Amino acid sequence: MPYKKIVLFIGIFMMTIIGFGGCGHAGNDSSPSWYDDSHASSSAMQGIGNARPGNGGFETKEYPAYSEWHNILLGSAFIEIAPPKYDCAYSFSEGMARVCLGGKYGFIDKINREAVPLIYDYTDDFINDMAAVNIGAETYGSTFDYYMNSGGKWGFVDKTGMEVISCKYDFLPQEPTNDGSGRVIGFCDGMAVIGIGSDSYWDCEWGVINKAGEVIVSVGIYGWISSFNDGIARVLFDSKYGLIDTSGNEVVPLKYDWIGSFSEGLAAVRIGDWEAGKYGFIDKTGKEAVTCRYNYVSPFSEGLATVSFGSYVYEDGEEFYKGKWGFIDKSGKEIVPMKYDYVCDFSEGFAAVNIGARVWSDEWGLGPSDGKWGVVDKTGREVVPCQYDYVESFSEGLAVIRHGGKYGFIDVTGSVVVPCQYTSVHSFSEGLAAVRLGDSDTGKWGFVDTVGREAVLCQFDDACSFSEGLAAVRIGDRETGKWGFIDTAGEKVMPCQFDDVYSFSEGIAAVNLDGRWGYIAVVEKEAPKDN
Repeated sequence: MPYKKIVLFIGIFMMTIIGFGGCGHAGNDSSPSWYDDSHASSSAMQGIGNARPGNGGFETKEYPAYSEWHNILLGSAFIEIAPPKYDCAYSFSEGMARVCLGGKYGFIDKINREAVPLIYDYTDDFINDMAAVNIGAETYGSTFDYYMNSGGKWGFVDKTGMEVISCKYDFLPQEPTNDGSGRVIGFCDGMAVIGIGSDSYWDCEWGVINKAGEVIVSVGIYGWISSFNDGIARVLFDSKYGLIDTSGNEVVPLKYDWIGSFSEGLAAVRIGDWEAGKYGFIDKTGKEAVTCRYNYVSPFSEGLATVSFGSYVYEDGEEFYKGKWGFIDKSGKEIVPMKYDYVCDFSEGFAAVNIGARVWSDEWGLGPSDGKWGVVDKTGREVVPCQYDYVESFSEGLAVIRHGGKYGFIDVTGSVVVPCQYTSVHSFSEGLAAVRLGDSDTGKWGFVDTVGREAVLCQFDDACSFSEGLAAVRIGDRETGKWGFIDTAGEKVMPCQFDDVYSFSEGIAAVNLDGRWGYIAVVEKEAPKDN
């Protein structure tokens, strides 16, 4: 279903509205498009394929596949960063990669030094030079839960491995990621939100510390605290929301029934309950930039925000939202008329709009079904009439469309660049988009370029978007197939010999061989010498 607007219930049904438009593929997410159920995202403990789990520690050179590993790399365009010895491995972030061996987590750097010892029961990626670590967690990460930390005590380490904040906190807040899992929210603007008394979101008491471990907001003052964003955090007490700064000062009093996250300098606010309340926008000083008068809003994106007048209705035991949608600017001026039955946020200067959608409502938010999709620009001009079954947000100047059950691409003028002939596609990345001919079981994947040419013939059993000039591809079925990498010319720079892989991040990719994870990097070619 296109363009589901997810509403994350943070706090007591606190709706942080964010728009997901089809296939994300942000960062190192290698999961294919949402509309292809056969490519559901892997868990964080795996990459793209179906690697078999390891069975404990070992001396690397005694590992049976060690010689096979070196035979694969011998003469290839890749070098070893770390041999295949880990039970699980993650993509590099800020020069560090999480690894796990024998149930213990730590970090390695790009020259395979164990920068953070493998002594923790869980860790999360480095964010702003700090990583959250846990001692005592139980099977954390196997199933992501926004509201539970699975026990243990949380602290923080730096890139030298020093535990700068000792593991003593019961809860750290979390946020979703593009692959459907999530990550712990660490330090933002030099501040970290922490919880004590329970590993449950609902039962812990909240506070704020700085990177020195000093308490900025004492535990228990507020019933909920968001992460900081541009020096501001949202707080909740006695069912009312306000704002605090990094000194813990209350810059906006506790008077709203909900406050959303800031985007482009403004945050959505609500007066009244979620069904009948009215929404508007405030700035960081609390000044009301847009009066609270709408029944639904989304955060500002590219200078415009989604707004709607409507109401919630019940039909056949289900809840729906009926209303009209448009866009306003930061002064509250209506830029795109409120005549559509659903709209999506602007991306690259354009937004998808729908006529005829039936908008359902559930605990996660609103989402459309049916209707026809088109595209408007920032003046409100309908550059693509509402004629398609689906339109995705623009990426690199092209947007996915669906017509007659098949997918293609249009450009910003509405011209069809890639005809609707594919059964599944990814958004464009680095000038190429993965496309599939045939069904999810027997179909073949290739790549098209931005002029519609099939740059890489449909020959692979699976393919992921390009990242850093390389794309992971699979030959064989999901259970026994092997993964490798191709370049933008379609050349197999790494033959399909791995059980599982991650896309390249910071020049390095995690790969799995016979149930163990290691890391490889592209060999840097020497520049030609002047004669």
